Parts: sequence; C-alpha cells; structure tokens
Amino acid sequence: MKFKLLALFLIISASSFAQKAKVTSAYNYERYGELDKAKEAIDEAVVEPTTSTFWKAWLFRGNIYVSIARSQEEAFANLSDNPVQVAYESYKKVYDYQDDKKLDVEDLNRRYKQIYPMAFNVGIEAYNNKDYAKAGTYFKICEDVNTHFGIVDTLSMYNVALTSDLVGDVKTAEEYYKKCIEQGYRGDNTYVELASLYLKNEDQESAKTLLKKARKAYPNSQPIITTELNIYLQNEQFDEALENLNAAIKNDPSNDIFYYARGTIYNNKGDMEKAEADYIKAVEINNDNFDAYYNLGALYYNRGADAINACNEIMDNKKYNACKDEANKVFVQAVPYLERAYELNPEDQNTLVSLKQTYVRTGQTEKYKALNK
Repeated sequence: MKFKLLALFLIISASSFAQKAKVTSAYNYERYGELDKAKEAIDEAVVEPTTSTFWKAWLFRGNIYVSIARSQEEAFANLSDNPVQVAYESYKKVYDYQDDKKLDVEDLNRRYKQIYPMAFNVGIEAYNNKDYAKAGTYFKICEDVNTHFGIVDTLSMYNVALTSDLVGDVKTAEEYYKKCIEQGYRGDNTYVELASLYLKNEDQESAKTLLKKARKAYPNSQPIITTELNIYLQNEQFDEALENLNAAIKNDPSNDIFYYARGTIYNNKGDMEKAEADYIKAVEINNDNFDAYYNLGALYYNRGADAINACNEIMDNKKYNACKDEANKVFVQAVPYLERAYELNPEDQNTLVSLKQTYVRTGQTEKYKALNK
C-alpha cells in the first residue's frame, strides 16, 4: 500500500515537473524569437491544473503575447487576433500572486503600464474602422490599467461611453457618461450627450431630470438650453419652452434660430404681434432664414384672409369694396417675404402655392403667369 502511494506521488511530481518545464520552454522560445513555439507551450501551461496557478506562467504568457503584438513578421503577428487583450488579462492575473516574495512587482508594474499605449492604439484603429464594439473593449482596458495605478482616465471613460452609445449598449454608455460628468469631463457637452442617449431610447423623464441638474451646473449653456427646449417643443409645452428661449436669447441675442423658434411658439399661442416681431428680428439677423421668411409671409397672408372673411359679412357694396381694398394691403405685405422664401427654397411646394395665391389676391397677374411657367 505504501509503495502504491509513493508511486502515485512520483507520477504526480513528474507530471508537475513536465508542465513547469513547458513554462521554462515557453520563456526560452520567446527569448530566442520563436514566438509560435512559445505561444503553443504557454497556452498549454496556463490551462494545466499543475501550472495554471503558477504566476510565472501568466507573466511569461503576458510577455509572449506582447512580443506577438509588436512583431513585424507577418507569420508571428497573425498568431493571435487579440494579443494585447490576452497580454492585459495575463498580467492582471499575475497580481493575484503579488504577495509571493519571488515576484518582482516593480517589473510587473512596468510591463502592465505598457499595455495602455498598445490598447489605446488598437482602440483608435478599430474606431477609425468603425468597429466600435472592439474599440470600446480596448478603451475599457486603457481605463482599467490607469485605474490600477490610481490615475483617473477621463479620456478612456469618454471613449467607452461614446463607443457604447454607437453600438446601442445603453447601460454601459450611461454608466461611463455619468463617470465623465462626475469628473467634469467635457463640461456641458457630456450632459447633452447623455440626455441625447436617453431621448434616443424614448426616456424623456430621465433626460428632463438630467437637464435640470445640468442647468444648475451650467446655467448659461446654450447646448443644454437648446436640448431642453426641443423636448418642450416636441411635447407642446410652450410656457416651459418660452422660459428656455428667453434664457437662450439673453445668452445669445444674435442667434436668429432662437427668435424664429420663439416666434413659432407665440404663433401657436395666438400672440401674432409678438410672433411677427420675432420673425422680423430673425430675418434681420439672417437674411437666409427660410423658415422665418415663410412664416412671416404666411402670417400676413392669413391675416389678409381673415380680413377678407370679415369683409364677406358686409352687405353694403361700397363698404365691402373699401374693406376688401384694406385687406388686399395686408396681402401685399406678405409678398416680399414669400418671394424671398421662394428664392431660398424654390422646391418648397407650400411656398409656391402661397406665393401664387398672394399674386392672385394682389392682382399681380404677370408675376403669377411667370411663376406658373
């Protein structure tokens, strides 16, 4: 019985020695540039029970895969699809054994730090190739390496958020946008990007809550005000939208879009005088603002149509004609604005129809004929 136990012990020892010999062989193969043999040996060693808990196996594996990643020889460079990731995972595993006195932790730190620039370059290349999932994986590696050394890597955090957003990984994108916000990275822009993520996924309540917080942090931020404004306009919350627009105009009084938007809100609320004033201000600032020109023309046209309808209630012929002449003067006001809108966008059918009808109303037959052609 004792003989059998001793024999079994000798077999296990021999097996263990053989596997540790593979670790040594892998080291030597890598040392002499035989990366294919080094990879084969170390891949076997790290899955064998007798050496899978041997820190040298993981350290050498990291070294070998770094050499593969850096190799200029095509045969070696193609040994692995993801050598940088494997090296990162290998070195990270070695830290589980950092209490071992034989392990040179300073050397391990030096090797682990070199993973950052390698992973960053792979991430950028993947991003440029529109492989956003792969890019995100490597930017996460970058952040994790820096976090190990107590470095707050906001650039990698943002890159993870962005790439996760692009591939529709909402949970990860949200997590990393929030990390960036906590660090103040990219200021108000990160709030807007996270709000946009919520809106893309039809979560308006989260977007509103976030933007209220953002307004407190950046009360004069135009992107935040505009993003919040679009939500209010979409939901026809005109009073809230007006509050935002007034703040936006105060911050940027030379922005024609804000005057146009406020004019549209006043238009919807039936306050046509304020709408008219804002549309006029918009075209004064920007002579190419098609929407403001069209809305001004439509405002005067509708005002003229209302005046004609009122005239139709008059039974006295003389008074009717006088009323109609006054109404036509209102139609005349619409002409230059509709003409300018037509110049800016001759393909817009609403402008074309409105302008033709205005020419008819104002008796401008030749212009009507020319437009009809």
